[in-house]
Amino acid sequence: MVHMSAQFAIFAGVGALATAVQYLILVVLVQLVGLQPAMASSVGFVFGAAVNYALNRRITFRSREPHVVAVPKFAVVASAGLLLNGAVLFALLAEGIFYLIA
Repeated sequence: MVHMSAQFAIFAGVGALATAVQYLILVVLVQLVGLQPAMASSVGFVFGAAVNYALNRRITFRSREPHVVAVPKFAVVASAGLLLNGAVLFALLAEGIFYLIA
């Protein structure tokens, strides 16, 4: 059994990695592909969420719950995050804030 403080550190590390994946995809899609930042961030969010799910399931929580049960629960929470991320980014971009800061 992993101590709770160690588990939190792993959880935070997984979150940081998932965020890095989102930002990397965001930058690549905006700078190299020419996609609009809000759409690029949404695509990055989906990939970051997949990293988050996979690593937290396997490493942080060592879950054995079947994917058919776990994925819908995760998808509900991740979808709310995706909508919030898109709405906040869209609003900040409308205010003229640089996309990487927004």
